[in-house]
Order: sequence, then C-alpha cells, then structure tokens
Amino acid sequence: MKLIPLQKSTKYLPIMERLLDAGKVMVHLLPGLLGVRVPSNFRHERILRLNFSYRFGIADFQVDERGVRASLSFAGVQQFCDIPWGAVVALSSEVTDEIYVWVEDFSLDQLEPILPPILMKQLRLLEEQSGNASDEASEDSESDSEETESEDGGDEDGGDDDDIPPGGWGPLRLV
Repeated sequence: MKLIPLQKSTKYLPIMERLLDAGKVMVHLLPGLLGVRVPSNFRHERILRLNFSYRFGIADFQVDERGVRASLSFAGVQQFCDIPWGAVVALSSEVTDEIYVWVEDFSLDQLEPILPPILMKQLRLLEEQSGNASDEASEDSESDSEETESEDGGDEDGGDDDDIPPGGWGPLRLV
C-alpha cells in the first residue's frame, strides 16, 4: 500500500470523493473525540475503521465539508454514524492501493495502530529529518546554493512531482 503523508492544511473532502469514485473507502478515526457519533460499544476503541461506498446504496449517506455520515450495519443492525473530519486520521482504498494519513494532526502514538511497522519507521525518519531540515535551512540560507535543472526542465535527479498531492509530501512505498 502506498503511504501518502499529508499536512494539516490538506482538505479531506476532495481525497474522500476521489477514493469513493474508485470504490470502497476505509475511514480510520478516533471514535472517542467530541462530535463523533458511532455505536457506544465502539467509542472506547483506540482506532475505529469504517467502510463507506456509494455502491452500498445507503439512503442517508452524505459526504461534505463537515465530514461523512451514514447509517451503517453493525451485526445486522443499522446505526447512524457521524464522523467529522477532525476525527479522521486516515483514508485508505484497496482499489487505489493508497492510504492518506494526516500526520500533522495526530501524534505518532495515535498513528501506530493504523500503519504497519515499516511505514511507522518511515514516518519517524521523516519527522527526524524535518527537525534536522530546519537546522540545515538556516545554514543553507547563508550560502547561495541554487537547484540545478536538467535540459528537459525536470529536477536534476529525475524526480516527478506530479503525483505529490497538494500539501503532501508525496508517496512512500512499502518495500
């Protein structure tokens, strides 16, 4: 699965709509947060994962700027769920093989039960590097270093920034 860490400013709705257009979306959320409405027996879970899809044909299914809402079936019983975006830790899709994680909104401890250990290791490395990057940035500002571009206008390293979502760091792959 391709991990795509996102910054706080990245909007949930466009990503959710794109993933829903592809198929089923798993919403990874913190069920105990204020404003979350899920069955009471799930409110004390550390992380709750709920599946949403247009193909489920749920009459009251709504997804908008506020969050996602629908009556979902739990052991054959329909129960209304209301998930504000502020409680969503990640959105994942088996169809697109992507998991979008709002790393700036949640601690690594909150993310740990969601992500496989290898992806958590990558996130910890990114966090360490971003801490070091601010130190290096102040040193680099003293020297005049410019980024070199190749003849075709791309990055010198041949990198492709087209698949980096707005406000994101780009995809990381589980190897």
